[in-house]
Amino acid sequence: MIRSSRVPPASRQLFTVPCHLSTRLLFHLCASAFIGGFLLCSSASAAIRYTVSLAQPDQHLFRVTMVVPDVRDSLTVSLPAWNALYQIRDFSQRVLDVRAADQNGRALPVSKLDKQTWRVSSTGTVTLYYSIYWDEPGPFASQLNPTHAFLNLAMVLFYVPDRRSEDVSVLFLDYPSTWRIAVALKPATGAASVTSPFIAPSYDALVDAPVEIGPFEEFRLQGITPPVRVVIHGENYNRSQLEDSLRRIVIYQTGMMGGAPYDEFLFIYHYGPSSIVGGGGMEHANSTAISASTLPGAINVGAHEFFHLWNVKRLRPAALEPVDYSREQYTRLLWFAEGVTSTYGSYTLVRTGLWTPRQFYDDLANEITTLESRPARAWQSVEQSSLDAWLEKYPLYRRTDLSISYYNKGQLVGVLLDILLRDQTDNRASLDDVLRYLNDNFARRGLPYRDSDLLAASRAVFSRFAVRPPALLNSRPTASGASPLGVSITEPSCRFLARNSGSVVDSCATRWNPEVQISFGEDGLRSPPSCISSEIDVAPWLSVTVDTISQPDRVTSPVEPPNTLDEFFARYVSGTEPLDYDFFLSKAGLALKSRPRKQPNSASPLLFYEIEELPNPTDRQRRIRDALLRGTTDPAR
Repeated sequence: MIRSSRVPPASRQLFTVPCHLSTRLLFHLCASAFIGGFLLCSSASAAIRYTVSLAQPDQHLFRVTMVVPDVRDSLTVSLPAWNALYQIRDFSQRVLDVRAADQNGRALPVSKLDKQTWRVSSTGTVTLYYSIYWDEPGPFASQLNPTHAFLNLAMVLFYVPDRRSEDVSVLFLDYPSTWRIAVALKPATGAASVTSPFIAPSYDALVDAPVEIGPFEEFRLQGITPPVRVVIHGENYNRSQLEDSLRRIVIYQTGMMGGAPYDEFLFIYHYGPSSIVGGGGMEHANSTAISASTLPGAINVGAHEFFHLWNVKRLRPAALEPVDYSREQYTRLLWFAEGVTSTYGSYTLVRTGLWTPRQFYDDLANEITTLESRPARAWQSVEQSSLDAWLEKYPLYRRTDLSISYYNKGQLVGVLLDILLRDQTDNRASLDDVLRYLNDNFARRGLPYRDSDLLAASRAVFSRFAVRPPALLNSRPTASGASPLGVSITEPSCRFLARNSGSVVDSCATRWNPEVQISFGEDGLRSPPSCISSEIDVAPWLSVTVDTISQPDRVTSPVEPPNTLDEFFARYVSGTEPLDYDFFLSKAGLALKSRPRKQPNSASPLLFYEIEELPNPTDRQRRIRDALLRGTTDPAR
């Protein structure tokens, strides 16, 4: 999942090897050649070389040989403690029988230093032999069984801590003649063959390319340049629908981000029952591995993972660079790296026609329901949730009162930030522009970004397109008029109770306080205020009738530029203030509604949220809503 900053994201090609080396004799011949300081089966000149034998699928054992030249006095090797997930999983627990030999074939003693590190004392070329057990389905693991092999190479291959930047190669041996290899790496000879290893400019680049070996189906997305290939291990899926959907995803996202950042891209799909293939998706520099049990799931995850080509794989949080495979690496930015990627997964699906607007609204409402059902939202910020990602492997931490998800809240923050930018620039700029700005100024320059750079990028986009704020942001409501949110005001005598001070202020003479709630008089909710019409819903976020007012504590107000973005990040990203869904959604001509639903084994019903389009939006609301769904902005006026 992570690649060292010492090696920029390299464009690599996808190759498929159509045959096999099936005899153990050839494996041992290659191993003997290793001991002599060169690889008989390859013309590669890589400094560190691996072979991986698949001769024991029934035992689920990968047999690995690692040749390290130019050793001086001693060699220290390690196996990563984490990869693919932000979890310490200690892959070394799977390692069996580590042995070593010098360049003359003499056995060398191997000392284990800690749970994931070994040392061999020698000079010259050292060859290591070991086996590692893997039989877990899904994109976050590795697997070898009689039906196929899938490798996340960081979970299989040792590395030399102080030599990770050296050229490396890997050769796969002993698999059936009906199996093929798919991987986003170049073959050493320039053309894939059974005797040619795959090469990479570093260990980090090597392990950022998952490998599928088996009798998979393969096709290429037609009309796409640079080329995109799809390999599928599984059956009973709709190829034409998957092909069409992935084609739309690739065209839209590469167009939005100003071109493809790869020479060739590979989708690896494991398709079938979740009990067999697992679930989820994992991004890599020039490929992705996805496990899905339904076609909609395969498409939805594909949209998310493909956008990771930019957000995470090339647009990198500084705290994750360079990678440290031995321990946790903490960042506050997973809400953006993962959550905003989910925002664009959903945007991609609706903007390409793979979802209807109704499906997009339902997905967004479901995310709101998810966050609002977690009491931990009151004290855990989305930045803190990012820091605490390493606790997600513990069931207790995943309780609703102990944590929120940076995926979930990050997706919502992304949508609200998009609406805010569109509203304050009269729909001339959007979150798309922020992503492109970051891509141009960080990813394409090989620079990681810091926490403060997200706010700075948003400010930069805002400053280029800012217009005079809408009336609600810089003036009081007018008598018998409609605000930009469609709030009907019949007389200028509404009174509001400021929660933070307890004082009563005249809303018609004072800018709205960011912390206000409607009061039906100074002494409480006794009668409806005379300034609010009792015949209509005065705003989607109030739904006032003659004697009721729904969820008044959700009523908040933005502040005037240039502090709006600062306030947004301070309150919703670093802070724990409730998200003002209603206020922001109304700017896009949308209304949020809730309904209780009885939950099993619970005395308290859970609120479920729904999103509807306002039946009579203003021109501004309609323009913002339509542009958000289409992924467009309005030209300067």
